[in-house]
Amino acid sequence: MATCTMVVAEPEPLAGLISSPTIYLDDTGDLRLRVGGDIDEHPQDFVVCSRTLGRSSPVLKMMLFGGFAESRPAENAGEWTVELPEDATEAMEIVLNIIHGRFNLVPDKLSLLRLYDVLTITEKYDMTVITRPWARSWMQAVKHHKENAHLMCVAWELGDMEVYEEMYKKITYESIIDLKGRLVFGHTGRVWKPGPEGYNFPLERIVYLQPPGAFESIAKHRQDLISANLDRFVILYRCLKEGCRYMKGYYHSSPDAEECNSMLLGSLVRCLAKGKVDITMPSPCEAYRGNVEALERACAAVKLLTVHRPSPANQCLKRIEEELAEGAAAAAEAKTELVVVQPEHRGYLQKQALKTGVVMAG
Repeated sequence: MATCTMVVAEPEPLAGLISSPTIYLDDTGDLRLRVGGDIDEHPQDFVVCSRTLGRSSPVLKMMLFGGFAESRPAENAGEWTVELPEDATEAMEIVLNIIHGRFNLVPDKLSLLRLYDVLTITEKYDMTVITRPWARSWMQAVKHHKENAHLMCVAWELGDMEVYEEMYKKITYESIIDLKGRLVFGHTGRVWKPGPEGYNFPLERIVYLQPPGAFESIAKHRQDLISANLDRFVILYRCLKEGCRYMKGYYHSSPDAEECNSMLLGSLVRCLAKGKVDITMPSPCEAYRGNVEALERACAAVKLLTVHRPSPANQCLKRIEEELAEGAAAAAEAKTELVVVQPEHRGYLQKQALKTGVVMAG
């Protein structure tokens, strides 16, 4: 009987956080925020102090007091209301509680996606610094969610370089290509297979807090590592397919060379096929949809067969295996030389860490 693994949703300690049609953050508030109209089933109104918002966020200060459409209406023009339809309501309530000094209502722990929503808002309005008293505990509570690409985005905004680098490498090594040609990592909905083989969350769905160019860089590094591991087998396959057994100029001929070539070719194709690698494709590296780590295991498991036993007179297989071993060493070196944090990314991470204090000094 087929079995499946179900995703157990993280417990949401914030369920029921929003409890009234209008939430008053300030008894003398002069501004009504209407939040979440485009993304939440139940939009929420907050009555807030406009000056508090302006002090906390340069973006909101400009929006509210810079002569834009959101600025205070003229006298007798009705209540001052600003629409924020793209902001998540529960995340916005946390942000507003912080800037209005209602610290007893700010959770010590958040789920990963709730934290992602909070940071999306603080980044949007250039106010991530307000998270400093909670950033470390929030990060500590979610850093084990390493099969969710949102963790890399959270680490990026909070300035946790160690988690960012770890997630970058993990996504590079474990991401796969789905049937629609999308790079996927992590799970969404029902999980039919645990682990990387069951990944089905397209990275393109992550809209906010993307490090500039990071997902494109991950896709390129993934492809480079696939080529580094597979190119040597592609060369061998094409040599054998054309009826010769040589690498770096070595050529062997014998009366049963055709039979030997066929056995080498067949064992190569079959071994790689067990690892879901079709070496017979016109462009095997581009056609491979699995992850880098699975490919490394498939390549390491290749066992070539010939009609001859190794001997001083016949070292064809030995020569081939030596060439393949050199290629494997080069692929391993390419993996260790992977540059994860680009200089421009390092600067941003360091700046964010100073803002949030998420990383202990020293």
